[in-house]
Amino acid sequence: MTISALSFRSMRMRSLAPLCLLLTFPVGTLFGQRPQVSAQALSTYKRGKAAELAKNPKAAIAAYQSALRTSPQMIEALNDLAYLQATSTDATVRNPRAALTNAGKLLDMYYKQFINRRKVQPADAPRLPASFYRVVVPNTFAAVYAANGRVDPPMTMQRAIGGGGGCAPGGRSTAVLAHAEAQTLVARQAPGVSPETVDITKKNLEVIESGKPVLGVPQPPAGQ
Repeated sequence: MTISALSFRSMRMRSLAPLCLLLTFPVGTLFGQRPQVSAQALSTYKRGKAAELAKNPKAAIAAYQSALRTSPQMIEALNDLAYLQATSTDATVRNPRAALTNAGKLLDMYYKQFINRRKVQPADAPRLPASFYRVVVPNTFAAVYAANGRVDPPMTMQRAIGGGGGCAPGGRSTAVLAHAEAQTLVARQAPGVSPETVDITKKNLEVIESGKPVLGVPQPPAGQ
């Protein structure tokens, strides 16, 4: 194997590290606080959510991108951007390759929040609901993988996951995780999490298991 091939493989495995953590740790108990974002970015993000609910994906994409230009560390805007690029039924908006790029950035941001999780934060530091990390983020990863034709990792890498030798998650793996976590939160009667969350993640899982990309399915609500 050449040096360049080794370097590529090493970079690829590092890029999967955050998702491998997600698959093996009790997600949501490790996160919650996020970096401060500007009031302008938050306002712009809310406009994007409203546009998405109004079935205006172009306006939503523009708003999420604008929010990220103002506050690049706004993980929820990056998540929603990647999900919409992976799942929109509007051919001018759907862009699986861009979604994959943004999912890579999301993984990096997720990992940084993980390694900084023990930092002392003010009591009033902004927080995201546990379901954002436990359900919404893995659901986005699943949709992005499916949009790029990666329903499951190759069998050699599946054995590596089980044997502790490596990690290469696929769409089905992360969709299973998202659905299981949604069921757990509903069973625990977590505030703001409803059976709708379970229904959406179940629908996504069924679509991905059929070998198709997820199209036109809304994101599961993040709860409180």
